[in-house]
Amino acid sequence: MMDRGIRNTILSILATALIVIAGAWVQINSRISVLEVQVQNDHDLFVTNQQKAEKDMCLLIDKINDIQLKVTRLSDTKADKKYIE
Repeated sequence: MMDRGIRNTILSILATALIVIAGAWVQINSRISVLEVQVQNDHDLFVTNQQKAEKDMCLLIDKINDIQLKVTRLSDTKADKKYIE
């Protein structure tokens, strides 16, 4: 009779341990899934910002080139030189 009580206690402990392990596994997997989504969202945002930065940089370079061209024209005009396009 004592053996049956000990066996039931051990089975209860094992069942509880399995339930705890399964619950922890589910919780860890759900957290990993959330982190994967966050990482993907951060990556998408980074790519979008990178593309915007490249576009803005191209606009700045075009403006700088335009300013350099105007300065050159002004210098040529001031020096009374004919500007050739």
